[in-house]
Amino acid sequence: MTGQLKTTAAAGEVIMSEGAPGECYFAIADGEVVVSHAAREVARLKRGDGFGEIALLEEVPRTATVVAVTRAQLYTLEKGPFVFAVTGHPAAERAAGELVTARLEELESV
Repeated sequence: MTGQLKTTAAAGEVIMSEGAPGECYFAIADGEVVVSHAAREVARLKRGDGFGEIALLEEVPRTATVVAVTRAQLYTLEKGPFVFAVTGHPAAERAAGELVTARLEELESV
């Protein structure tokens, strides 16, 4: 996989698993997914939302499991291009850092 790829996940399909290595970022083009941590739902995401950034930016295993609630169209961006895009501009890096912090705090509260 290189750069950006559009893929489909069927309803009920596991898109990423907690503890797995992070290889790409996901952006939702259509559909809905549920995010869980330690088997507890922490968020529902839909068109325009994204997930997978924590493992890529913090270089840790995936912190959550994401499952498609409905058929979902996803764009994926490999780790290298994603990290470059986010850290290559100070404002983007700052925003990404704030998002990672907020999501990690959300997971800790579960």
